[in-house]
Amino acid sequence: MSERPSRERRGAYRCYTATMRMIEGTVQGGRVVVDHDLPEGATVTVLLEEEAAAVLSPEDEAELADRIAAADRGDVIEYTDIDQMIRDLCR
Repeated sequence: MSERPSRERRGAYRCYTATMRMIEGTVQGGRVVVDHDLPEGATVTVLLEEEAAAVLSPEDEAELADRIAAADRGDVIEYTDIDQMIRDLCR
């Protein structure tokens, strides 16, 4: 596992809360249209799905294979630990 980011680096992270939700939409006429009512003035972040496949370097492929093998062995971080790490970063 990576070391915890320094206090200066933590400022680069946005704090996520349990009240956040993910919704999908489509682009119509250059605007994002969703099938949900959103509060007026709500701040949203739009992530685009890229259609191109990911291209990994040989080093990245090896690291991915190592991490998959570690997960298969049960060498994982529990959700509750990750949740606490995120909460600590947001303090």
